[in-house]
Amino acid sequence: MVRNTIRKDGKLAPRVVQQDKVGFDKLLEYMDRTTGLSTSDLRSVFLQFAEALAFFLTEGSEVLTPIGAIKLSVRCPGIVG
Repeated sequence: MVRNTIRKDGKLAPRVVQQDKVGFDKLLEYMDRTTGLSTSDLRSVFLQFAEALAFFLTEGSEVLTPIGAIKLSVRCPGIVG
């Protein structure tokens, strides 16, 4: 538990500690074993997803997915707007 740096109310919040990284191929192998989809099909779907995501993001859209909302933004420290 760590101090809540978002609310800054002195309360504690859980902290997630990343243990290790899983590569894309390992992810695909796991999905291949646990679904009816082949590794090549999964790779193709991920590629199509990435291309569609890039398209909508460059159009200025926020993309809502099952794993979270994705949007592009630019931060300019010192500029309020």
